[in-house]
Amino acid sequence: MNSDFSLEIVSQEFGSPTDFSAHGRLRAQIAGTIVTSEAPEYGITQSALSLLRSLDPVGPAERPAFGPLSAYFLLGHDCGFPIGLGCTNFGTDWAVRHDGDHVVLSDAYTIDMTGDPPEFRSRRFDVDVRILLTLYRETVVRFAREAREFYFVDGTHGSDMPDLDKGFWAEFDSRLERAEGASD
Repeated sequence: MNSDFSLEIVSQEFGSPTDFSAHGRLRAQIAGTIVTSEAPEYGITQSALSLLRSLDPVGPAERPAFGPLSAYFLLGHDCGFPIGLGCTNFGTDWAVRHDGDHVVLSDAYTIDMTGDPPEFRSRRFDVDVRILLTLYRETVVRFAREAREFYFVDGTHGSDMPDLDKGFWAEFDSRLERAEGASD
């Protein structure tokens, strides 16, 4: 495991057989600092796609704040949005700046909901690390493969999915295949 950047799925589940979104607990660490929250569940498949998108060198100004390219890499779960959207009001994020054969990860923060009644809590993390793009890509690809395998393992979550979800998986598989090809 790389101490500069690591990402693991701690737990993963579906809410029901008709739930087209795997969710659970994640643990992300940047420069020795855990940047994920203990409070919300993350949308794991949505987060994997978001991270696969980060492998392309896109500037922050080009990254929209809402919608299917949401503002978070690790998206909160259970906002009632379709599979490709996730929550835009809580999650975990960091900046990814491509610099030749490296990426710089910095400016991490998480926003979660705690308490009863729920209140939003925001935390920023003072992280800044430069790592090889190949190491970042390998971590993201491993995470995405694990998310995909869980989703399709029992055969019930690939059949009869809505068109929006089919579009999600078409993009997911295309980006994963490209990233795996770049790793060879």
